[in-house]
Amino acid sequence: MSHGHLMCREEPAMCLTCGEPLTVKHLLINCRTHIDIRKSLELPDNLFEALSPTYDNTNKIITFLKQINMYNLI
Repeated sequence: MSHGHLMCREEPAMCLTCGEPLTVKHLLINCRTHIDIRKSLELPDNLFEALSPTYDNTNKIITFLKQINMYNLI
């Protein structure tokens, strides 16, 4: 999602809602489409904390990815 386009020499995928490059940070922190889901799961609002390897954060990220239909794409 974030860097595959570099190896294929293609343009990065773009968020259909925001028009921003579709990156991990964009999905987990910035995308307006997923604000309500992030809030309901109480995902941290910074990437470092969101991706910290705790059991709670790992479960939140997995649940988030499932709810936004991205889990099967990883």
